[in-house]
Amino acid sequence: FLPLHEVAHGLRKELKGVAIRTYDLRRCRGGDRMHRGARAGVTVVYRSEALGYASAAFFVDTLGFEASVDSAIGEWKSKLLKKCKLSGKIMDCGSGTGPGLKYLCEEQAIREIVCIEPNPHLVGKLEQRVASMSVRNKVVSVFNGTLQEYMMKHPQEAGSFDGVVCMHSLACMGSSASIGQIIQIALSQGGKLVFLETTSVKGRGEWLQQLLRIPFIVLMGGWDLKRDVERGLRSLKWKTLITEHFEEAKMPLSRILRSHVIGCGVVAEAKGGLHRNSDQIVRRARAAYSRRAQKK
Repeated sequence: FLPLHEVAHGLRKELKGVAIRTYDLRRCRGGDRMHRGARAGVTVVYRSEALGYASAAFFVDTLGFEASVDSAIGEWKSKLLKKCKLSGKIMDCGSGTGPGLKYLCEEQAIREIVCIEPNPHLVGKLEQRVASMSVRNKVVSVFNGTLQEYMMKHPQEAGSFDGVVCMHSLACMGSSASIGQIIQIALSQGGKLVFLETTSVKGRGEWLQQLLRIPFIVLMGGWDLKRDVERGLRSLKWKTLITEHFEEAKMPLSRILRSHVIGCGVVAEAKGGLHRNSDQIVRRARAAYSRRAQKK
């Protein structure tokens, strides 16, 4: 048998425009972590980026899923932002259609907001929301692309953000540790990462969440219901990283989406472009951005 990475490489050549990712869905006694000697089980997921964006926009915007989520946990978002006391220049990562902007605009100390949204089907609604909002003493801009693409296109922005906000977006952005590294590159000294994300449910609904994991990855823009965001972020170096877990029964699909983790991480020093993995990250972002530019 060919190694898995060689199979994936060959399929990429045959299936242009289809992102091929490997997801380790193995389970064993003692939890999600694999113990020595256990048999490995790896599932290869074929996820079309175009299909993922289109289907995610249908669920999030057309069916009103995003609005339902915001009404269910909007109070948690507001309390979290007030507690973290954000100020200055803020990046809103994975803005969607912009329901979280109203909470950011309530913070008087914030002067600039950069909204990053990779889904082209949602950016139009996001721009409309920004144009219709009465924003005082704040500059709000929108970028259609991923966090990696933004940092590649604007390398001078490294170390310029006082805060990065991720509300239900970290689980859609790949490895939490890798994304956390890029966020640390964007943050200034003492800058804050503020996040709210779903986590694995325990007990009632656990089997259903496991069953729907792959459909969510394929149809909701890469949203992995069981990605351990907190563990990935804790693998990085922070001055402080405080987290709290809660359950919200008002959430839509509460059986699989009720469990959440919120947190605030403060970077010890500005890393800028000098992070030990930043060169590799920027190279990957440059390649992805070039491919998207060629398609356009």
